[in-house]
Amino acid sequence: FFIIVPKLLIAGFKKQKDALVDQKCLFSRAKGYLRQSLFLISPKLFSQEKFFQWLDFRGERETFNKNLNIK
Repeated sequence: FFIIVPKLLIAGFKKQKDALVDQKCLFSRAKGYLRQSLFLISPKLFSQEKFFQWLDFRGERETFNKNLNIK
């Protein structure tokens, strides 16, 4: 997160669409790993059923590209 978030912000300020998509994908993946780790530590405390049903790392690039109107 300490590497991804600054790069995400810089890409946003510089309006670098490719870099922005890349960083959003990396951020989404890191968030998923963090949530999975918390779930493994304490499943009752960090129940993630809705998140894991929604989660699709393979489709994240298409999702972000649609949001940025990139083809």
